[in-house]
Amino acid sequence: MHYEVDRLFLSGIDDLKEKSDFLNFHTDVIVQMKNGEKFVAAFFTFKRVDEILRENAKTGERLAGKYFWERNMLLVESCEPAFIQLVVEDLIEEGEFKDVFERI
Repeated sequence: MHYEVDRLFLSGIDDLKEKSDFLNFHTDVIVQMKNGEKFVAAFFTFKRVDEILRENAKTGERLAGKYFWERNMLLVESCEPAFIQLVVEDLIEEGEFKDVFERI
């Protein structure tokens, strides 16, 4: 199936104080297609996951930071909106979009 992206919605972006925060961030990404369909996935930066694992090691959560998961999760270098757009376009182009994103 061919997908054409209309809009991207990223949670929490307005809360960022500095551009460097895009390297240590996570966001839910909602992709709205031109046909009106919507899909969601959770984007986490590598740095953010590392920070979460260290926090969990201290609190004991998730076997003291021995594992981490999130539904429909994708690990990325940055959560900068333009980069996320590139990732979404690449997933569509490679035919992997529906492997990562869940229809809502």
